[in-house]
Amino acid sequence: VAAVLGGGLFAFGFGVEVWPLAGAIGIAPLVWAVATSRSRGESFRLGFVWGVVFWFTSLVWLVPTVVNHGGQPTLVSIALVALFASYLALYPAFFSFVGRSMIRGPLWLALLALPSWWLALSWVRGWFFGGFPWNLAAYAWVDIPGALPVAAWIGAWGVTWLVVFTNVGLARAVLDRRVSPALLAMLIPLLIFGFAGRPATDVAPTGEPVRIDLVQPNIPIRGADADPGPDYRRLIEQSRRICDGTPRVLVWPESAAYPLTWQGDLQLQKDLIALAAEGCAVVLNNPFWVFDEDAPTDDNVEMYNTALLVDERGLVGRYAKRRLVPWGEYVPLGDLLPFVGQVGRSAGIGSFTPGREVALLRTRNTALGLAICYEIIFPGEVASSARAGGEILVTMTNDAWYGDTSAPWQHYRAARFRAAENRRPVIRAAITGVSGLIDARGRELDRLGVGEVGNLGMWTRGDTRPTLFARAPWAVPILAWLVSAFAIIRGWRKKP
Repeated sequence: VAAVLGGGLFAFGFGVEVWPLAGAIGIAPLVWAVATSRSRGESFRLGFVWGVVFWFTSLVWLVPTVVNHGGQPTLVSIALVALFASYLALYPAFFSFVGRSMIRGPLWLALLALPSWWLALSWVRGWFFGGFPWNLAAYAWVDIPGALPVAAWIGAWGVTWLVVFTNVGLARAVLDRRVSPALLAMLIPLLIFGFAGRPATDVAPTGEPVRIDLVQPNIPIRGADADPGPDYRRLIEQSRRICDGTPRVLVWPESAAYPLTWQGDLQLQKDLIALAAEGCAVVLNNPFWVFDEDAPTDDNVEMYNTALLVDERGLVGRYAKRRLVPWGEYVPLGDLLPFVGQVGRSAGIGSFTPGREVALLRTRNTALGLAICYEIIFPGEVASSARAGGEILVTMTNDAWYGDTSAPWQHYRAARFRAAENRRPVIRAAITGVSGLIDARGRELDRLGVGEVGNLGMWTRGDTRPTLFARAPWAVPILAWLVSAFAIIRGWRKKP
């Protein structure tokens, strides 16, 4: 019962509206249940149950997505999402299996090792099978004062550690049945957030002022036979109303010009050049084909999911997406297992090539660091753009697949943490919402909700100095692994 209720409670921290208390107490029932379990096997099962409930509840928006866009019956879609939730539940299950000895050990060991072990497994989840660092525990505290500013030092990884630390302290206090040091230790995150949130921590940006606008055209997912003309013309007209001769950067969402391509459609080229003549350098998402002389003759053209920059000089820059969506933009293990690759191709899964380098888009006296859709959930990938000199971060996405659910909001909160981690403004353009202007401390300046049509713009200044987190985004996870290894080895060496 504790595992089921805890998993469901923690999911409340990741809905359309955030309930920060869910983040502070949702993992504690699992820790309590593991501490009182009779065996490691039971601990594993408790973690698995907690994980299935949490992941299925927080990702339930995948069910209508699979029904509407995957063409599957509702029961099949529920089964597929449950299967995916079961895979993700293996991480809390393994956390419980190994962490059982940690929570039963000395208080100092439980408070240090259990949050570290949770964080270590969350980091692995960001790499295994292409990586899925979605709904990190830190995101449940996105609206707690001080949580975002401290991310410039320790990132969402470190805030995740503090979330779990609070839950472990609560669980130990319940187990001890008294106001123990564990309960007092729960005040530590509040002290850290209070120090980080002081106005004195603001640092003046070094970049030049630049005007940036975004467009949210609210273009739904169209069928293959639908005429894209009306949506495209509305996008162009919406953009023309912004371009009034003042030099600015205009950001289109992912897939806004679909199916037109820069390389294949003269009309798109003419419209973008016309916007540039009115002062708008346009950043848009487009597939881009590159001829590879070294590739075999039957496969010498590579297709990239790219962000293009077009100004009055024409096409002046492009960034190729480095983190592709598994089973959406590529088939995992498709090259090693021909059968898997063939199944993926027959299902219409994209065959994009991942980008190989961090490329900045330079215009209007600033350098833009790009993250296309899925990439914004990877803290290390976005930090690499800041280290490379990106002064302002831009992310473009197509969340129309998920409709008016919690998915666009979960995605949006990740963008707020990327802004705070790197102390860079983030411009988020979503084709159906949520679009937003986020300042360098992760604060929301303005936004357009799901289903709205409109434009957002602001004058802003970027920065060229990397934060402590951007310099070493791997530092906190590696430290967590070291602490976890110490606790595990200590448990092995301890006599029964």
